[in-house]
Amino acid sequence: ISDAGVLKRLDASLIGGGKIGQVIYGSTTSAYNSTSASYTDTGLTAAITPSATSSKVIVLFTQAGDFINPDSNGTSRTSYLATFRGSTEIAGQKQECKYNFGGYEVPISFSGSILDSPNTTDATTYKTMAKIDNASGQSLSFQIGTSRSQMILMEVLA
Repeated sequence: ISDAGVLKRLDASLIGGGKIGQVIYGSTTSAYNSTSASYTDTGLTAAITPSATSSKVIVLFTQAGDFINPDSNGTSRTSYLATFRGSTEIAGQKQECKYNFGGYEVPISFSGSILDSPNTTDATTYKTMAKIDNASGQSLSFQIGTSRSQMILMEVLA
């Protein structure tokens, strides 16, 4: 903290909270392919047991894959990826394929950073689930070849 160009010492113990209690890493290379218009598990998951009900959890993830839209009329189609705590959706994203690529694979990438308040000291599982907007010939894939999807969970102490 500066006061007229003089650097003063700050006692970090007075700030309280905000320290990282634990870090959990999860990843998968198991191929995911879906033609479903309903959410299905992508295989990316990680679990954490918060040390206090007041703890927050930072969820970081990245997933790359392909989306196929075979529509020949130029109809836009959308792929969705959501982050769940157990069976509760806590965040979601979508990517729209606005052009007709004649059934070719279009590279897509989802990533996110979420600050969650699970309000529990029970083991808590986070996962991603994906869907497409119309199950007529479209498909969505993740973890293609040796591609790795990753999730990091960090407990932030109160």
